Amino acid sequence: MAPRRGRHGMKTSIVSWDLESYLIGTEYPEPVGYTGACPKPVCLAYTTAGEPSQIVVGLEEMSRVIRQWLEDDTLMVLHNGAFDLAVVYKHLNIPLALFIDKFNRGQVRDTQIRETLLATASGELAAAGKKGMSFSLAKLTLKYLGKDVSHLKAGDDVWRLRYSELDGVPLEEWPEAAKDYALGDTVDTLAIFHAQGGDTISPDELNQTRSAFDLRLMALWAPNVDKDNVEAFVSDHEELVMKIEQRMADKGLLTWVEKTGKYKLSQNLLRKYVEVDYRKQGIKVPRTEKGAVSTSGETLQGCVTPLLRGWGEA
Repeated sequence: MAPRRGRHGMKTSIVSWDLESYLIGTEYPEPVGYTGACPKPVCLAYTTAGEPSQIVVGLEEMSRVIRQWLEDDTLMVLHNGAFDLAVVYKHLNIPLALFIDKFNRGQVRDTQIRETLLATASGELAAAGKKGMSFSLAKLTLKYLGKDVSHLKAGDDVWRLRYSELDGVPLEEWPEAAKDYALGDTVDTLAIFHAQGGDTISPDELNQTRSAFDLRLMALWAPNVDKDNVEAFVSDHEELVMKIEQRMADKGLLTWVEKTGKYKLSQNLLRKYVEVDYRKQGIKVPRTEKGAVSTSGETLQGCVTPLLRGWGEA
């Protein structure tokens, strides 16, 4: 594969990197003192083709290395990268603008997202049905590299779950098994990346990778809301729903069922009301894939009958 070219016509390196961190939701002391879904990183492991893999410890040094990758034209390859990037943003004091610019330049790849898209395109995901599919790094390592690493992922004593023990410990004092695990994930991720097609660029992959990071940040740090306003909003809308339910019941569209303590909707009668409404408007009656009159919220909000439109909104 030919080296990719960066913004200035220079050869762009490809780096696969991964963070090992505290476990999500575990207690650890100040000054971090954070026990949510974005834990403190303990080390950064990375692999670049043709160079020895390395481990970096210390928040400042991790920040320096990752910031350099964000600023230059290095192509970053990760697995479940939204998690690692959120950890970087939370703990390593790097401006969000650098992440956004990196995504805008199309220089972030995610082997997990790529595999999901490949399975979708091939029909494999649809064929899996309700049981779904796993796109874990261990699964992809077995699929593409023929290597079983499951024994390194599960169990009470595996290093994947123990990196908090090494926080603040000089790297030269780390057990070799702890180093090997951290480096192994980056080596495997880079090999999987090339096996999946290497530096191919799919708009879906770039958009999905960016969206995964955006959604991760939203999930972790959504806007704060005023509790009193929320309670007032819920109360007002519950009252509106109760009123529309009573009106629906008066028209025979809802029937109260004592056994369940809930209303039962008469779909057949609702379809008739919807069909009459749309025909009076002189427009095509929306239907489902099976040909039945649609009673979706969108269809109901297209009605001119206040009761039907109100039910759709409710």
